[in-house]
Amino acid sequence: MAELLKQKNSPYWYIRYTDDIGKRRKFSSKTKNKSMALKIKNDYEAQEMAIKHGIVEKKKKKSDISLNNAINDFLDDKKISGLAIGTIKNYRLALVNLQDALGSLTSIYKIGPTDRPVIRRYFRKTLRLNPQGTNIRLRSIKVFMRWLVKNGFLDKVPFEIDRDTFIKIKDVDKKPRFLMPGEFEKVMDEFVNDNMKAYCRLAFRLGLRLGEIPTAKLITPKRLRVIGKGDKDRTLPFPEDLLSDLETVQNTNYNTDSVSWSWSQAAKKSGVLKPCTCGKSDWSEFAKSDPCPYCKKPFDRNGNGKTFHSLRHTFACRMIGKGVSLLVVRDLLGHTTVKTTEDYLTWGQDYLIELFSDGNGVNWLYDALSDPNWYQNSTTIESASA
Repeated sequence: MAELLKQKNSPYWYIRYTDDIGKRRKFSSKTKNKSMALKIKNDYEAQEMAIKHGIVEKKKKKSDISLNNAINDFLDDKKISGLAIGTIKNYRLALVNLQDALGSLTSIYKIGPTDRPVIRRYFRKTLRLNPQGTNIRLRSIKVFMRWLVKNGFLDKVPFEIDRDTFIKIKDVDKKPRFLMPGEFEKVMDEFVNDNMKAYCRLAFRLGLRLGEIPTAKLITPKRLRVIGKGDKDRTLPFPEDLLSDLETVQNTNYNTDSVSWSWSQAAKKSGVLKPCTCGKSDWSEFAKSDPCPYCKKPFDRNGNGKTFHSLRHTFACRMIGKGVSLLVVRDLLGHTTVKTTEDYLTWGQDYLIELFSDGNGVNWLYDALSDPNWYQNSTTIESASA
C-alpha cells in the first residue's frame, strides 16, 4: 500500500511504498497538486497489482532501475554513507532536484543528452539558486552519474555537466566576496554566542573551510594539520594567539550549519550581508518584493556573498595584497588547481568601473587589501609561508 507525503526542501508530493524486499522507498510525483499526486499513486498501485498477478511482466534488467531506486542505492552505498554529514546532505538535496526535474519513476536507462536542457531549465527557472549553490548541486549530480557507471548501471555518463553552461555567470556581473576593512569586526560585535566567534576567527585568519575547522589538529605548537576535501590534508603555519580559539572549537563541537546560520544572522544585523548583489537593498525590502527594486535582479538569501565562506575569500585577497605567491595561496587554501584560486580574485567589469570611477580606486584597493589592522599579528602567516 502506497501513501502520499510531503518531502522537505521540495514543493512536490512524494509517494512512499514498500519494495519486494520490504524496504521503504519513495519517489516524486512531480506535481504540487494533491489530486494529481493521488492519481499517480493510484496508477502506481494498479501497476504493481498487475505485476503481482502476472498480468504485466516486471522488467528485471539492472539498467531498467528507476531513478528513485538508483538514488536510494547510491545513498546506501557504504562509501557514500560514510562521508561527512554535510556532504551527504548536499547529495540528498541535489538528487531531490534531479528527481523533480526528470521524474522519480524515469528509468536511468532512458536518461540521455535530451535531458540535459531539461535539467538546465529546471536549475535556471525553478530553483534560481546562487552560482555557488548551483555549482554544489551540479557536482553532486556528477558524482551520482559517475557512480552509476562505476557500479555497472550505465555504460557511460549520459551527458556532460559543466558549471558554465548551467550557471552562465557573466563576468560583468561578478562581484568580490571579500570583507572590507572593519566589516569583520562589525559582524563579530553582533554575535550573541562568544564561542562561535572562535570559528570565525580561525576561518578569517587561516582561510579554512567551515567543515575543516572542527577536525583541525596541532601537530606542533606552530603547525596545524587540516583535512580538506577528499580527505586531502595540508599543514598550515599556526599563530599561537589562536590556540584558545582552537581549544574552544574542540570543546564545543558545534554543528557547522549552526555556525553558518549564526554568521548570517550577525552579518544581516550589522548591515554587512545584503539580500542582493547590488548592495543597495535591505532585508525589509527582501520580505516585501522580488526582484530587487534597485537592480531588478532576484533576491537571494546569500545576497551579496558576505557569507561565512567570504572569510576564506578575504584570506585569499589579503595574502595576494601582501605579495604572497598565487601558488602559495593555492596551497594554503587547499585548492587542487590555481584556476580555483584565481576565481576568488576575478571581479566583474562593472565592479571595477565603479571602483576606479573616482580616480582613487587603485589606492583604495591597495589600502583595503594590505591594511594590517584587518587582524592581529598579520605577519605570522606571510613570514611562515614565504
